[in-house]
Amino acid sequence: MSEGGGALLDQLSGPCRALSLLESARVVGGLRWVELGAFASLGRAATSGGLPPELAVWASGASLAHAWRAGQLHSLLPVSAGLPSAAEATKPPGEDVAELVESLAPPSAATGSPSSGDGPALFRLYAALTAAYERRAEFAHPSADPPAVRVFVRLAADTRRIAASFPASTGPAGPSPGGDA
Repeated sequence: MSEGGGALLDQLSGPCRALSLLESARVVGGLRWVELGAFASLGRAATSGGLPPELAVWASGASLAHAWRAGQLHSLLPVSAGLPSAAEATKPPGEDVAELVESLAPPSAATGSPSSGDGPALFRLYAALTAAYERRAEFAHPSADPPAVRVFVRLAADTRRIAASFPASTGPAGPSPGGDA
């Protein structure tokens, strides 16, 4: 991940250690905010009529995947007196992440790779989200967080799956005839 990607990762996933309940609420709420923002952005793009058909189908599926991941994260938000509510915890995890989410759009010309994090904002976001979910799974508290580990591993796998399904045949003029790259 690039140096800028490292800053995104730190804002998304928090420190490389088990988190306190308050830190967990902040991190999980921030990840949920990102997923909800990507859901809205890709959903708008998919229904705008401005994308080539193959890319519109991908954006629609990716949007639904973001909504599913947001729901999974909602289930991980800690609930207790004195902790922020789901609405209070669901906020931007940092300025760099907020700017990236605000700039999201499916790229019409694939320059880079969604899996590598090179290229457009969406690709950088997918790489950072995958790494953030993996970090949270790796640094979870061994006695308190096994259910959260399972969810974070699923979220990382789902993010990788959506990134890998980006239509390779989509270029500046849309999908090429016959689906060739």
